[in-house]
Amino acid sequence: AKALGARGNTNISANYRLQQEGLWPAQIHDTKAAIRWTRANAEKLGVDPNRIVVAGYSAGGMLSLMAAATNGKKEFEGDGGNAGVSSDVNACIGVYPLASAQIATGLFAQGQATPENIAAASPTSYITKTFAPTIFIHGTNDGTVPGQSSIDFYTKLHALGVPSALTLIQGADHAFDNAAFDAIEVMAQSIDLFLDRLMVNPKPYPAFGAGGGGGRGRGGRGGPPPDGGRG
Repeated sequence: AKALGARGNTNISANYRLQQEGLWPAQIHDTKAAIRWTRANAEKLGVDPNRIVVAGYSAGGMLSLMAAATNGKKEFEGDGGNAGVSSDVNACIGVYPLASAQIATGLFAQGQATPENIAAASPTSYITKTFAPTIFIHGTNDGTVPGQSSIDFYTKLHALGVPSALTLIQGADHAFDNAAFDAIEVMAQSIDLFLDRLMVNPKPYPAFGAGGGGGRGRGGRGGPPPDGGRG
């Protein structure tokens, strides 16, 4: 939040009930309530109600993905206040997120962790063209939530044409951002660039074009190879 705040983003930290305080769907109800509160108080906060982004880490990342997946689905709203205010999000940030509720079976009451209930609480069950634009951040050495889960999720969203991005932090384990401040800066820069191009300064990146060999590489200046072929 500090790194994103330094780049001009307003950050609101919201809590949700853990499993000992409330079983599913209490967690997504709390997430939606926080989004509604933010939108209802947008003027006081000095933020644009049409630029609300949900972010989450690990289990919170699962909730962020669920929020991004369930825009407009009333059955996930709950009764956490500000009824009638939209809980839709304009984008999502998933940092080493749980892509499925399979790993969080403790969210369910005894005997309720059925395949059907787990699927209903899993973001992967709601991957459609209406999914909110999403960026994934994941460490390549994550020993808790495999990085491949974010790669697969990104690939599916991208194939559907959902604006999405993926940043992999080489060698990073789960919760790397607790101490790896250099990686935090990479993460924040990736997120900020994604949100800027998506909502603040929406514009396409220029196409490479035929014969445009003017790039620079570590070995020196780029350009056409000596034989005149394309590089």
